[in-house]
Amino acid sequence: MKKLMALFVTMLTTLSTYGQNGANEILTPPNSNSPYILVDTLFTLDNFPATHTDVYIHFANPTADNIKAVQFRLFYDNVKFSSAQMFWGPTALSVADKYGSYFNSSNYINVIATYTGNNTSFDWNDGAMFRLRLTHSSAFNGIADSIAIVGSTSYNNLATTGNGVDEPLGMFNYGGNFRMTPLIFPIQVNNADASPAQGVWFTAQKRLKSTPLATWQPITSDSTNSLGQLDIEHPIDTNFWHLRILAQTDTMTDGGSISITDAYKLANAASQQDPLSGTELYAGDINQSQSITVSDAFAVFNRLALQTTTWNSLFSGVNNVVVLWPNEYGNAVTATAVPNWTTLPRRYSIDTIVNGLATINPYIYVVGDATTTGYNNPAVIMARIATPGGGTDYILDPAVYMVNKPDTVQFRIPKLVSTTDNQMRVPVTMYTFGNKIGAAQMGIKFDTNIFRFKSVEVGNSVSKWTSLVSVEEDKVFWAGHEDRMNPSVIEDMTTQFTFVFDILDPLGWTQSPLEIFNKSAGDDNAVDLSIKPSPNDGSVVNKRRLDPSLVEMMESFKVYPNPTSDLTGNWVFIEHYNENENTTLNSFVYDINGRMLKYSTEKIYDAGFQYHGIRMNELPKGIYIVRLITSDRDKFYRIIKN
Repeated sequence: MKKLMALFVTMLTTLSTYGQNGANEILTPPNSNSPYILVDTLFTLDNFPATHTDVYIHFANPTADNIKAVQFRLFYDNVKFSSAQMFWGPTALSVADKYGSYFNSSNYINVIATYTGNNTSFDWNDGAMFRLRLTHSSAFNGIADSIAIVGSTSYNNLATTGNGVDEPLGMFNYGGNFRMTPLIFPIQVNNADASPAQGVWFTAQKRLKSTPLATWQPITSDSTNSLGQLDIEHPIDTNFWHLRILAQTDTMTDGGSISITDAYKLANAASQQDPLSGTELYAGDINQSQSITVSDAFAVFNRLALQTTTWNSLFSGVNNVVVLWPNEYGNAVTATAVPNWTTLPRRYSIDTIVNGLATINPYIYVVGDATTTGYNNPAVIMARIATPGGGTDYILDPAVYMVNKPDTVQFRIPKLVSTTDNQMRVPVTMYTFGNKIGAAQMGIKFDTNIFRFKSVEVGNSVSKWTSLVSVEEDKVFWAGHEDRMNPSVIEDMTTQFTFVFDILDPLGWTQSPLEIFNKSAGDDNAVDLSIKPSPNDGSVVNKRRLDPSLVEMMESFKVYPNPTSDLTGNWVFIEHYNENENTTLNSFVYDINGRMLKYSTEKIYDAGFQYHGIRMNELPKGIYIVRLITSDRDKFYRIIKN
């Protein structure tokens, strides 16, 4: 049956924005030997409840002849499509004098189109000359075989030139494949403090609804970004296919959120001096006893001491990361007591078919993270990175930045030298920047061919803390927090703890890197703090083979930054080597007229490289003279404040 080709139809709007199935494209013919009918690479199927899919068939004439008419045959999937109709496409609609018709058979469509006007120079424009409508059959499920230009029967594909002569019409298929409308399914994961949870892995799978016993087909696996977001994008029609989203959080680490500060907070909570609330109660009841006790604080201590990444050594079936759905999260953030775990068991996986859902928005927390730092919220950034195979002059000192928390504390490590008794001491000074530090931890990895760990020495404040030391073959880890029965918080800038190493080979090395790991700190209210990297050189140097560049520091002072400004907190830092214990550093600040504006004296308790600071925030911008005096040197420095 012949049907007249419609002049226009109303375009069906779909969710896809992928080129409107070729309506506005210009396809290139494979050669210039003849005019061509061209089939595009890829077409997007319209989703249910649409009853058909429209695609565009292109014409291109690279020859010098004016083409007035064409006839051709296309083959289509007659199982998934019940019929085919052809309409004029965008490039032909504006032509007033034309005639078109088609014949739809079982699996192909024959098309003719001719110019009917009197313009001798008329030539069909290149582009989407035809719009092919394929009606979905009852078997349509979002999958269809591609359009073909060759099939079981043959047809004489021809073009007509301006003098009414037939010539071959080229047929070229770039693919003609069909895909379902690309679905973008968004996932948003947040921590218990509502901050984004980065690095949570999800897997997407699909399966036809008509084959419920079939195996799930994998689509993709990816993780949430720094905003806690992940988009699953895949061509799929969820009217015919199940879309399944999975996340196995029982395989995840703690994301760096568990630290000595959590033990500090849990210990205080057990004595009821620092009550927990909301999700702190959920995360803090590690052993699921339905109350916060000293056993939960011990659990964090034990995990840090063993340097393990899971709770397996203590508790069976307790994993790191717990999932809360929005309604569960709402109950958690308003909780005033630990939940009954027999009626509200912890959930360690997400496994859901999302058909009909616009998004999924799970919340997560880490078991033991009583401070609710959040999964992957502590972003560890290496300040100095070793060249693989080439060594480094620097301690690998990371910054630890907490989400939405400013830089508030700093672990200062000096340039390190071996002593005359074949030992190397790593003194750590904490710069508090006005905070009261109630918990801290830090580990050091070292070269076992050069060093052997001997001990950790602690300063006056830290000596009163509850602490632990974990030693393995090539690393040592120290952690501690304030003991409320013997209160002591860190408020000054004296050395708080010192790692001591024996030197196995005092003559056979010049320098060797140390690596700092698992650095953390909390204030006296058990709130996690961000940590700036140490600004110092930090190389481990064999004093017997001293680098000439160190000589001046050994005999003088290193004074920086110069100039200082608001960008550097108006600090001037002083670095020098001190041979003697129990001495002092006297510092004077003068204006250019010689008037003394500031004076301070600081006790030096230990031999070795030292760090001190002078803050010039109350002084106006200008040029100043700084005088520094110790028992063995007296130096002047010109400092600019911008």
